[in-house]
Amino acid sequence: MVQEYDLGNVRGAQGPPGPAGPQGPAGAVGPTPHITVGNTLSLPAGSAATVSRREGSPDSAPIFDFGIPASGGDMDAATYDPNNRHQDIFTYVDISSGKRPATVVVAAADSKDKQRADYKCSGSGDQLVLKTAINSLPANGGKVVLLDGTYYLDTNSITAEGNDYRLLHIVIPNVTIEGMGSSTVLKLDDGVSSTGNSYYCFWVSAAGFRLRNLTIDGNEDNNSSGEVEGVHIPFQGEWSSVSGCMIRNCSYCGINIQADGSSLCDNIISNCGDGLRLEGAVDDIHDNQLTDNSGYAIYANGGSHRIHDNYLCDNGAAGIYCQATSNDLIYNNYLVGQPVGISLTNASYCNIRNNFIRRQLSSDSYGSNEYSLYLNGCSSLFVLGNRIPGKALNTTSCSNITKYFSGTDWNING
Repeated sequence: MVQEYDLGNVRGAQGPPGPAGPQGPAGAVGPTPHITVGNTLSLPAGSAATVSRREGSPDSAPIFDFGIPASGGDMDAATYDPNNRHQDIFTYVDISSGKRPATVVVAAADSKDKQRADYKCSGSGDQLVLKTAINSLPANGGKVVLLDGTYYLDTNSITAEGNDYRLLHIVIPNVTIEGMGSSTVLKLDDGVSSTGNSYYCFWVSAAGFRLRNLTIDGNEDNNSSGEVEGVHIPFQGEWSSVSGCMIRNCSYCGINIQADGSSLCDNIISNCGDGLRLEGAVDDIHDNQLTDNSGYAIYANGGSHRIHDNYLCDNGAAGIYCQATSNDLIYNNYLVGQPVGISLTNASYCNIRNNFIRRQLSSDSYGSNEYSLYLNGCSSLFVLGNRIPGKALNTTSCSNITKYFSGTDWNING
């Protein structure tokens, strides 16, 4: 075949190619590519993966991206997050960007599952780790979750304020501390207290505090000197609450409230000095169980209180004692085993109704200076519908007491 060539020339048919020349010398070794391979799936036979050089990556350190098609299969949570640590990614990002996580988890030395905890206690001086966790929360508050186990509190690195040792001092508003129920125990260590000093497992100096679902043990048998309180909330801790907690063995009292708007509910308080002390606040106390305390079950001095639907049994002094209070509502409480059921002194404009008061569970026999209902120096009280077998209402130096009474059985409209 003849073909026309450029410039009008003519060339003949092309002959067969000649033999290949010898192999040239090997070139220099190129740069090592930057390749990152994480956990990948096994692809079934015949499946294809892709690789491409990332646009803009330099020749001196090229970056290659590998892709595996979705048809290779998706991993479920049990595969890629067997320890349920996905939240840690967001916590890490928050910390790295200067933000504080709103929820942190703390483990005791004997917690069963410590892997998910952000902070771990050693079993000695645990208040230091707990303080670090609490103070890591954002300035507007957050939540500390305490895993199961026993957290031991002492005065290590705690500077006394006067004679007060505030082992866990809450200064951030809107802090919630929540345990796993009765299996989460904050316990005062042995031999911590000393004569003339006071010790507070929690002292709350900020509003909106929430304490839930844990046990506070003042360990009175091994701290016989000094005064121990489980929770102390002065006036700065307004709108705080304690719920679902067990508080025991605190030599002075279980909970001491001085802050308005406080709510105490569904707690069990036992073997303390006084169960609850209410000092000059407006508060709501309901559905608590207070038993076997050596002093008062509920002691109120000043303020206005709504005390209802509580179970008070076998406490050493009065079940409910209110002094210089006003506008109290005391109703639907069950009181048995106290030498005095309900006692008010210098109180005014209070409503006492529908309470059940009995000296002993199986006896209506009162001794001298023992009373079902006792009012002293009170004025403008309404007393109605109380079940008080064994002893009638007793009043001393009172005025304007509205009461309906029939014998020593029912305080009713008769």
